[in-house]
Amino acid sequence: MGVEQTVKGGQPFVPVTDGVHKAIGDPGVNATETWAAMHKTIFNFSNTPIPTTDSAGVAGYGSKKLYDFLAGVIEIFGIVVNLTTQKQGAGIAASAAVVASIGSAPAAADATLTGTEADMIASTVATLNASGAGTFKAKTGATPIQFDGSTTPLDMYLNIAIPDAGSTANDALLVTGTIAVFWTNLGKAT
Repeated sequence: MGVEQTVKGGQPFVPVTDGVHKAIGDPGVNATETWAAMHKTIFNFSNTPIPTTDSAGVAGYGSKKLYDFLAGVIEIFGIVVNLTTQKQGAGIAASAAVVASIGSAPAAADATLTGTEADMIASTVATLNASGAGTFKAKTGATPIQFDGSTTPLDMYLNIAIPDAGSTANDALLVTGTIAVFWTNLGKAT
């Protein structure tokens, strides 16, 4: 919750916490201002495993649920992903053509990330090098994105997919770094 102040009939209520913001009302004008309505949520990872399932002859895939939003219309103003990756075991091949995304649904049993698997951050190349290490760096575009989670609250997942040639058994991809999400809940739509 933010700091809320109400101004009634020209009598300012000014609990200035940052030395700058002030709301001054004229007689007969009431104003309500809420500060910090936008949330900044930072997810920190330190060799966090994203378990992968090998779907024989199809692909390897995995997801990590990051967030359960409260019910309401969620507007995401921006996401910045800055992760390094490392294969954990022998089930993921060195130099595997990994792709990663952030979406409102977990990864499906295939080698692509589309639709709700990638509706927050699009599928992004995160290919591993010969040592089995890689990066997942991405950001949203300039336009905010909105999700109506009024009936079914919105979820957020970090998703990965690996083509069949790069996945031979269940394994995990270790991630280190941060994902920063700037968002607000606009309330329930009726």
